[in-house]
Amino acid sequence: MQKTVVIGYTGGEALVNNLDNGRKVINFSVASTKSYKDKDGVKQEKTTWFSCSKFVREGGSTEVAKYLLKGTLVHVEGEEEPTIYESKEGPKIDRKLTVKELNLLSSNGSK
Repeated sequence: MQKTVVIGYTGGEALVNNLDNGRKVINFSVASTKSYKDKDGVKQEKTTWFSCSKFVREGGSTEVAKYLLKGTLVHVEGEEEPTIYESKEGPKIDRKLTVKELNLLSSNGSK
């Protein structure tokens, strides 16, 4: 299994959905930004967005979803499933992450 680790801020409130098999899934997005200097020494930033899904066993708790508000700092680990598609600007990557571990690093959207 491949493991992807992301530390970033949530892009909005998490949504909890019921699946047909009695399980639930918590869906949320996370943005991770890295800073670097280009060849001319000018500071640049690149933000990567991840669409995250945390599956919850039947009878398991989705309590953590109420803390996943816009701007909450999180640490997520899981398996990434990137999808490449064409846009007007050229090839783009949709990064989907099936979350195995989720840790809140701040709560209630406080930075």
